[in-house]
Amino acid sequence: MEEYTRHFRHVQLGNQAIEIEQRPEFSQWAEVSWAARLLFDAIATHNSVARAVVWGCGNGALAVALAPYATHIDAYDTHLVALELTRRAVARNHARQIVVHDTISALPESARMIDLVACEAPPNRQLARRLLVEAHELLRPQGRLYLAGANHAGIQPIIRDAHELFGNLTPLAIRQRHRSVLFERTAPQALPDWAMASGIAPGSQLRFTVQVGGESFDIHSLPGVFAHDHLDSGSALLIEALATLDRIRDSRVVDIGCGYGIIGLVAAKRGAAWVDLLDVNLLAVAAATATLKANGVTQAAVLASDGLQAVSDRRYDLALMNPPFHSGKAIDYELPRRFITQAHEALQPGGRLMLVANSFLRYERLMRELFAEVSCLAENRSYQVWLGRKQ
Repeated sequence: MEEYTRHFRHVQLGNQAIEIEQRPEFSQWAEVSWAARLLFDAIATHNSVARAVVWGCGNGALAVALAPYATHIDAYDTHLVALELTRRAVARNHARQIVVHDTISALPESARMIDLVACEAPPNRQLARRLLVEAHELLRPQGRLYLAGANHAGIQPIIRDAHELFGNLTPLAIRQRHRSVLFERTAPQALPDWAMASGIAPGSQLRFTVQVGGESFDIHSLPGVFAHDHLDSGSALLIEALATLDRIRDSRVVDIGCGYGIIGLVAAKRGAAWVDLLDVNLLAVAAATATLKANGVTQAAVLASDGLQAVSDRRYDLALMNPPFHSGKAIDYELPRRFITQAHEALQPGGRLMLVANSFLRYERLMRELFAEVSCLAENRSYQVWLGRKQ
């Protein structure tokens, strides 16, 4: 499996020069975001605190810049690569008071113990609500939540949600179409109804049923997972095509970018000897783990993985994927190319890759660069399912 050449550069945050790692396929973390700059500017004007949490740590620059202002900082992100970038930033900038966590929640261990939470709001409002409730539960009385985000990513409705939850609001700054605000944990008050919804309330998950090929599956999911509350059309077409594939029984299967686990679950139920389900999103890992357990699947494991790195020593008969193709709003072939290349390397001779993609994407061309045979197994007005066989 490929190893990455490490590229580091210095970025400026306040008067601090911070060294961060760059990954070309993750351009969203190549720079310090305006939201992170607004959060730093607001927090740096206050006295230092004992314990702080940075939610959405990204490339690690904000956590490192805040290190002089807190005795201890816990850094969290739902993306495995962001956590790795932050660990490298912490190490290269010798910020020893920062601990990077690979869990999706700091509760209940740190409830009412945190002085300050800095949160770069995600564009997904439901996930943002989950993080707001988390922050509310983490903060001690008079603890502060600093929240920032972009107008185009929906920061204003998220601010309204936070206002409803905390009962107070202090506007801070507006720059480059981003804004930052401050909330304080005051006396207990009635929580809004949405704060107690499944998937948003601490420790909860969303549950729903998916019907596939006459079978009913119990799905567990979380906001922030792809198509988190339904079976998306692309995955449905891939599962339909999977039913036509021979030699699934007793095969070793890898589901790359598993989401809440429906594709790997179906492969296991159709007789695969073993299924590894991989995702870079820790929320997806938690959801897929619960989904497999709920459906009584034991010949499978869910792993947090950057591509196929977590299973680089394993070989498979079949790889399945519904790969991402966006970097921001632009179509980006770098990630799908990497996934297809890694899948090819992980397959046994004669092994097969099945993927589903929007019809306008040029994945057939990428697959033909590596696979001996490539064919279209299924298609509709929106999607195509491609099958490649390794020589």
